[in-house]
Amino acid sequence: MNGLTVVIPMHNGARWIASLISSMSSAAIEANAPLEILIFDDNSTDDSSARGIKVCQDLQLDFKVTRWDSANNAGNSSAAYMKALNSISPKYDLIALSDQDDLWLPNRILRISEAINGESNDSIHPWLYAGSSFLWDSMKSNSMPYRSRPGPLGTSHVRGPELDYRKTNFDVSVSTHNIVINRALLALLKSNPLSDFQIRHDVQMDCWLPNLASHFGKTAVDLIPSVIWRQHSTNSSGLYLQSRVRPDLIRFVIHLLKRMRSTAYMKKYLVAGEALNNKHEAFVSQNARNLNASSNLWQLSSLESRKTRRRLALSNTWKHWSIIRDFYLRLRLILMGNSMALRIQSELLKVEEN
Repeated sequence: MNGLTVVIPMHNGARWIASLISSMSSAAIEANAPLEILIFDDNSTDDSSARGIKVCQDLQLDFKVTRWDSANNAGNSSAAYMKALNSISPKYDLIALSDQDDLWLPNRILRISEAINGESNDSIHPWLYAGSSFLWDSMKSNSMPYRSRPGPLGTSHVRGPELDYRKTNFDVSVSTHNIVINRALLALLKSNPLSDFQIRHDVQMDCWLPNLASHFGKTAVDLIPSVIWRQHSTNSSGLYLQSRVRPDLIRFVIHLLKRMRSTAYMKKYLVAGEALNNKHEAFVSQNARNLNASSNLWQLSSLESRKTRRRLALSNTWKHWSIIRDFYLRLRLILMGNSMALRIQSELLKVEEN
């Protein structure tokens, strides 16, 4: 690996930023790979920027801190990541995304390097690395219980990516802090950005980037965790709230009830799905010659393209059922654990395919 650019949107992250960057430096030393750290301070009211600058200087890292004095992205990670990625000209071909309160394990960059060696990342075609992470509750003494999707059974503390392309587009999801992309995918994102409408209606970057990569390029899935995802009472967003009784389930049920009352929740998937399909059609039309010439490197084939169009052309009733089914599966995943949920999911997929 020639090097790695890391993008870190930050808001009031003074408490976490030094340990994050130190862990990144350790992983870089372990992999013998240079780092470029790009910090975007989203109008913090603490000394986040000063601490970020100090630790980068102490570790002699290549870095840049950009302050958004009038930004309003706090609490909306997709808006922050979209704004950051749209503005960068990375020094290296690979760009990793990170939350301000993560911790990188020493194997982080080594895992990415192994994925590159195992996949055809030729710096020309879009490529995405989907990693896994440990969840950690700073208010407790051990890792938090969370069922992996689709990680190995029994590893309840592991959060893995979901890249099952047999399902609807927006079942494809990778935690943003686990994503690494190349310049080609960055360019594709800049030409196919999340719109303000989609961001307002909660279409997430952790859905959008994997969908772009799965449609137009290649992905590498890594189920061995290399990031500690810290959850705490000051998270702007995340899976958990401070509670004594199954905070993940409580938050999920509240979220479910609110969203099921909102017709906008149904519309956002349909609008985003149609927008992605339109962009996909335009991209294939404009680049048909390149796609045919490099079909062995691109995951998207003409058959998959037809499947995508058929899936998006299904009736509204079926689309609504797909969303309700997704809620049902996620709830079963929490209540019954990975094994039972995956069996249920497998049966539903068989019905869908038939």
